[in-house]
Amino acid sequence: MVNKVTLTKALGILCVVIGHSGCPDILKNIIYLFHMPLFFFIAGYCFKDKYLNDFKTFFVHRVKGLYFPFLKWTILFILLHNLFFNLNIYNVEYGTGTGLIHYNLKTYLRLLLAALRFNTQEQLLGVFWFLKSLFFGYFIFYFFVKFFKRCFLAIGILIFIIIIILIKDVNIPFLGFRSLYPALFIMLGYLYKKIEYILPEHYSIIAIFIGVTTLIIASLFLKIEMLEVTIITFFPYTMIAFIGCITLLLLSEMLSNTYCFNNGLMAYIGSHTLGIMTLHFLSFKLVTLILINIYGLSIKMLAAFPVITYMEPNNWWILYSFIGISCPLLLYYLCEKLLARLHRSKIQ
Repeated sequence: MVNKVTLTKALGILCVVIGHSGCPDILKNIIYLFHMPLFFFIAGYCFKDKYLNDFKTFFVHRVKGLYFPFLKWTILFILLHNLFFNLNIYNVEYGTGTGLIHYNLKTYLRLLLAALRFNTQEQLLGVFWFLKSLFFGYFIFYFFVKFFKRCFLAIGILIFIIIIILIKDVNIPFLGFRSLYPALFIMLGYLYKKIEYILPEHYSIIAIFIGVTTLIIASLFLKIEMLEVTIITFFPYTMIAFIGCITLLLLSEMLSNTYCFNNGLMAYIGSHTLGIMTLHFLSFKLVTLILINIYGLSIKMLAAFPVITYMEPNNWWILYSFIGISCPLLLYYLCEKLLARLHRSKIQ
């Protein structure tokens, strides 16, 4: 059995992987209108009011659920960096971004200390900006809701602050746009949870149709992602992303009652979104290696990030998406089976 929130997260992470797979632009443009705001929205939707009177528990859960996983995976990928470099998973010829060099001891120490401060430059963990933004966004959301009490007032003030930051290009360490904007979507998810009961159930199909149509039309004119929002695109993107979040949540509620989606696989995907988010870029390298062998390409092209997108025909995004989802899930499944067996052997 899978509930609508778990299914929404499953569909959301599928969108993330497909969006990174080199899929057709028309599909990518639609996905990028809502796929990252969705996870912040769901975080707010699932927020429990009891935490407003129990900050200690709230803090501990956020540290355990966000900071520790960030630290664990970042340290691991930093330690593996030179191995990845030697395997051509990183190189300057075909790689993009920073950190594509061979690390020395001084660099290792600097990056390990940076990891403690919630920073990473590891390319394969490029989506980990999400964990940092969710962590600090959660606390901004928490204090806004607790201090202002009324959700609409808190949203209005937060929007005002974000607009000022966008206009003045103000840099607030840790609490800048990358935390305040996610906090807004967390707050919108929290608000929607409070008011969703007023929406008549028999209008869900109509709402889904309107939402999907809106996303398709908007994708023709608004070709940006969450972190590229400017003062000009702030309101249209926020509105479209909000519609997209609601649409996927309503769609998940409807699909959760069908045989194809109400199964263990979707539940497993929805409960392992962080693992997929962490490992899908690395998993993509398996497909890139296959393409290198098929087309006789230079092994250095293994560093192409996130995928080789200039192959013809360009239908390899389907295999990239499949491997990006299935490999992390298989690894987690095997690890969980191994840990369960070790636990049983200790009991016996």
